[in-house]
Amino acid sequence: MGTIKKALSVLNEARVKTEVSGYIDMSDPQTIANPQDPAVVVVGLAKYTYESLKKEVERQLKDVEKLAKRGNYEGLYSVIGKLTKSDLESPLQAKIRTLVQVEEKMASGPYKRKITLAKRK
Repeated sequence: MGTIKKALSVLNEARVKTEVSGYIDMSDPQTIANPQDPAVVVVGLAKYTYESLKKEVERQLKDVEKLAKRGNYEGLYSVIGKLTKSDLESPLQAKIRTLVQVEEKMASGPYKRKITLAKRK
């Protein structure tokens, strides 16, 4: 049961607004042209489009499954990172946290208005 509680705390931690793992680059031409698929910056890693970031996370999670089936636990550990609170998060954790934070931003009223205005153009 302790592992489930740790996993749930990590998921709740992703919603914390004080730590930003990524953000929408509002000045990027991709975001201006298509706010439904904005340019997203994962701090310390790279800039992705929203859809490509989702596909990257899906791909990495499929890799996690493959590593677990093969018994490559060292590789699995390096991909996932620690399920405890630490100063540094793994790249996969940063990407997932960024997706959570970006989806919350995209669900906000001002961002929805930006999408509506972009559709009218």
